[in-house]
Amino acid sequence: MSKWRPRNIHGQGPNTSRKERHFKEAIRESLRISRGGGAWRYPYWHIDLNAGCGRNADCDGSPLVFAAAAAAARRRYEALFIDNRPEAVEALTRRLAAAAMPEGSNCTVAWGDNAAFLPRVAAVIRAREVPRFAVGSCLADPCGWLDMPVDSLREFAAEFLRIDLIINLNVTHLKMALERRRAGIAGFQKYPQSIDCFLRSLRPWWAVSTISRGGAGRMQFITAIGRTTRTAERRFGDFYPLESAEGVGLVRDFKRPRTGLFAFMEGT
Repeated sequence: MSKWRPRNIHGQGPNTSRKERHFKEAIRESLRISRGGGAWRYPYWHIDLNAGCGRNADCDGSPLVFAAAAAAARRRYEALFIDNRPEAVEALTRRLAAAAMPEGSNCTVAWGDNAAFLPRVAAVIRAREVPRFAVGSCLADPCGWLDMPVDSLREFAAEFLRIDLIINLNVTHLKMALERRRAGIAGFQKYPQSIDCFLRSLRPWWAVSTISRGGAGRMQFITAIGRTTRTAERRFGDFYPLESAEGVGLVRDFKRPRTGLFAFMEGT
């Protein structure tokens, strides 16, 4: 068997715009839910790990996608973005300064490591609100599984129960790694037993998006949004409940549903 190594290259492909659309759908859904009850009186917290420079080759990046969605929803927010490239931090700071913001909103852009950043974010939120009542979203779009701050993300998720998790997963990478784990190959035991197991270790309820492609080798990705309530069972946009037949097929077979608007067609 040839030696396999994950490629942790943050590439862009012809379906990067699809990924950003999935982020937009997930963020808009979390913003909508965050207005329930008395939560609208408090800021919406948004954390973006691997935030990038705010611009992809042919579309806005996730920070500007969030800023536009929050402005459209007129939702006051506290947003915290991090990237480990100084040039990306500088460019993102400029772009966010030019973005429309609801009154009372704030953006912070930081340089550093994901795993170290999340505890700092937790301390900031904790100083302002009771953790279990804070609402918002935490987006993780790492270059590969090895860049996923699993332990920090799990600790954060356990404390901030109403902050939704939005995770973009390279399922081609994970599929190859899981096959090697099951074969007992050394070095792969750090990977989860399945995508389903990994997701449920963070949140009990998930909705998963249809497949997108991008990066070197046309790898496949899914975006998953996780909550502590059963609102994740609701179908919206390109997202299916994880428990549904479509959701099971996406995380098990990595295939998009073959019905209606979501028929499997290359490049759609």
